[in-house]
Amino acid sequence: MPVKLPAPAWRFVPESLDPGSLPTIEPLFADLAARPLTAADALERWLVDESELLARIHAEVARRYVRMTCHTDDDDAKKAYLHMEQVVMPRVKVLADQLDRKFLACAALGDLDQRRYEVLIRSRRTKSEIFREENTELQRQEAELQTQQQALMGAITVEFEGETRTLQQLAPFFESQDRALRERAFRAALPRYRMRPYDGRLHLFRPALDRAYVLGPDRVLSSAKQFVYEDNGWTPWVASLDVTEMPGDHDSMVLEPNVRVMAARLRSLLAEVEAEGAAEPVERAAADGEAAR
Repeated sequence: MPVKLPAPAWRFVPESLDPGSLPTIEPLFADLAARPLTAADALERWLVDESELLARIHAEVARRYVRMTCHTDDDDAKKAYLHMEQVVMPRVKVLADQLDRKFLACAALGDLDQRRYEVLIRSRRTKSEIFREENTELQRQEAELQTQQQALMGAITVEFEGETRTLQQLAPFFESQDRALRERAFRAALPRYRMRPYDGRLHLFRPALDRAYVLGPDRVLSSAKQFVYEDNGWTPWVASLDVTEMPGDHDSMVLEPNVRVMAARLRSLLAEVEAEGAAEPVERAAADGEAAR
């Protein structure tokens, strides 16, 4: 039986707010940024108001994303989603980082119930540590690529259970509790995917392999008697591959405390890439100078 949920009561954010308009949401961020946080009750009220604002914004992103993915041939839906991801969200991320830093530096932080807010404080501290404003441009480009990918996916159809479905419409069957149904959906979609080599570097994070039976060099079986490979089968498809073995299993390796191992390794890898990117113009200039002699 359908459950009817009551409409939320907005206390801080106007009900008529347009979350896709920077001129209407920036003053609300400014209000939060300027508010004094000298007592625990004021800080808790601030957290509720901030949550309300971010919830409205992220709900708008979700609505535009759903509309775009359900109507991949609708140019207006595509433009509305890209405006949110490429114009609004990069600015929102910068403003949200300013609020993270305000929260972590405020005098009332130590007055909060530490057991209740422990996860929130740790999460915001981590977000603040890894945030880089320059990455918002990369995220903007990613949104463009995701939109292109959604259009391609929407154009691919398969016959399944007597109906023609897009891959997005097939996706819920992949989550079914019926194993046989999941497998039929997977096998229906499989012929539509075509692996192509990637001429670049790939770094694989995976848990320890289930090496139940070692039959010889490169011949290892899992407990389920299936072959397992150090590279999970990626080597033939990429120009360069590195592997980091993570503590935990497929799910827990991205949860605390194991995710800290991944975060540290990612920081190291990103630093290497950034260093290589900074050195590239110098190397190119040196090569150009040599060619000019």
